[in-house]
Amino acid sequence: MKDYTEFTHITEDKDDIVCEIKKEDKMLRGKYILLMFVCMVGGGIAGSLAVAGAGFMTGLSQKVETVLMKASPYAVLILTVATALLVFLFYGQARKLYTAWDGEEEETLNRMEAKLSIALMVSGIETILFLLFSSIWIASVTDMVNNDSMQKALVKIVCYLVGFVIMMFSQTFGIQNIVNFEKEINPEKKGSVYDVKFQKKWMESCDEAQKMMIYQAGYASYQTVNKLCSLLMLCNMAGIMLWDWGIVPAFMVAIIWGASMLSYYMKEKRLSGE
Repeated sequence: MKDYTEFTHITEDKDDIVCEIKKEDKMLRGKYILLMFVCMVGGGIAGSLAVAGAGFMTGLSQKVETVLMKASPYAVLILTVATALLVFLFYGQARKLYTAWDGEEEETLNRMEAKLSIALMVSGIETILFLLFSSIWIASVTDMVNNDSMQKALVKIVCYLVGFVIMMFSQTFGIQNIVNFEKEINPEKKGSVYDVKFQKKWMESCDEAQKMMIYQAGYASYQTVNKLCSLLMLCNMAGIMLWDWGIVPAFMVAIIWGASMLSYYMKEKRLSGE
């Protein structure tokens, strides 16, 4: 006769797991339904207020758009100068700490790494702001040609071009100095910023702790993108109803959202296959 004792234990374990899952769902289901109801009511109230104030919001958005379009070339110059200075400021502070470092104190090393991380973050913000205000300025070119004097238009063009040069200098040499300095601190790090496979080589040269930190930061970024895209879709719906935005903004958000989600699940599937 076959011994079914082991099979019985496995079945009982599965039943216990299923009961535990159902119990957890039952505990949280009520809170979830309540949250959905509160969000629905809040969305209804917000929508009603938005419809009631549609005229005011339309006028306000047009004023904000006009101000941004007129200020965009100056904003490009000011923001690129400010962010470039911050990048080299934090890099210089990290370099100063490295000069005084004895090679042993871990606290000083952590402070250097923090300075370099902030410099890289500011560099990324610089790129985003430059592209944002470049897009706004492109939208204002027709108005500039039709309404601005030759002298004023020339000033705007010069401001934008100087900002562009500063941004390129900061992005090229700022990041190069940061990466090379990181390689001085950690000689095991490999890769040049001028190599098209830099990110792959850099990742391969990281140890397991560093890779885990990158993975956790990447997953947190993925979650943030999902939440933000959900919010932006709701904003797009309101914009289509109130300000006649059209469907292009919704498509752009959907592309970003879809690319983020698909890349995550495709990478997960590839890794699980390994």
